[in-house]
Amino acid sequence: MPAELVQLAGEKRAFNFSRAGLVGNDQMRTLRTVDEQFARNLTHTLGAWMRTNITIAPQPAEQTVFSQFMEKTAAECHVVPLRVEPLQVRGAMSLDLQLAPSIIDLLLGGSGRTSGLARELTEIEEAVLGSVLEIVSREWNAAWSTLGMEFIPQPRERDSAGQRMMPLQEKVFFCRFQVSLAELTGELLFCMPSSALTSTLKAVSHRRERQRQRTAEERGRMLQRLGAAGLRAQLHFPAMRLHAEELRSLKVGALLCLPLLRGVSAEIRVGGVAVFRALPVRAGEHRAAQIEHALELISVEEHAA
Repeated sequence: MPAELVQLAGEKRAFNFSRAGLVGNDQMRTLRTVDEQFARNLTHTLGAWMRTNITIAPQPAEQTVFSQFMEKTAAECHVVPLRVEPLQVRGAMSLDLQLAPSIIDLLLGGSGRTSGLARELTEIEEAVLGSVLEIVSREWNAAWSTLGMEFIPQPRERDSAGQRMMPLQEKVFFCRFQVSLAELTGELLFCMPSSALTSTLKAVSHRRERQRQRTAEERGRMLQRLGAAGLRAQLHFPAMRLHAEELRSLKVGALLCLPLLRGVSAEIRVGGVAVFRALPVRAGEHRAAQIEHALELISVEEHAA
């Protein structure tokens, strides 16, 4: 057996099984971007629809088991089951019940200033609140569309609905948002299985990596398509000093002598960037530039400085 393998075989590495299937730090940053986009769009959409000031602010996400999520939401939250496609798994969306009376009052033409006490909603109140949750769901799906996931609300059951969403010991990831409305604050939560989420994020990362690593044939086709693209180019002489009297006396047909010696080269600038040193020449009936040597790519601003 090679010495390297013997050394690896003798090493003892700790493995934390409780961390298996949890979302990693790199994936957390991706999800943070999704959360911020969702919060920004939902703040604007709900504020315009309800004609009031409302703020949705992303909070640190949590990873736990589904039973703890249900303990957190069962008593004082309105929970809506979700079907997550194309993963074919279950999830949940919840909103603090203390926000519901204020939202319902605003939708019915009131001021939105209520006691803010959490209580069970009637069927009519649930229907009114459902219109808001439809908007929330639509914005949530729009934010997650870049990851190829869709969250479809399912019929809500009052009795033990949580235990039928997923096993109570299922490891879950839930996104948290603080909702501020009419001097009240509460939480909006989205819950989904951690294992399904990590597999999706890995697939998205792999797909993006493959898109960045193009084959030689793909690069050749791309360069061929770019070959006919038009670019702004200039043959730029070095800076020179001219007398104001010479410029004032200019007229059509006049000859302006430039204080440049014969053979002084100019720069070919493409898109404002100096690329080559060249001499102005004639090619038949056209002006041309005879390339002397390539330059380091320096922008016009850097060159001027």
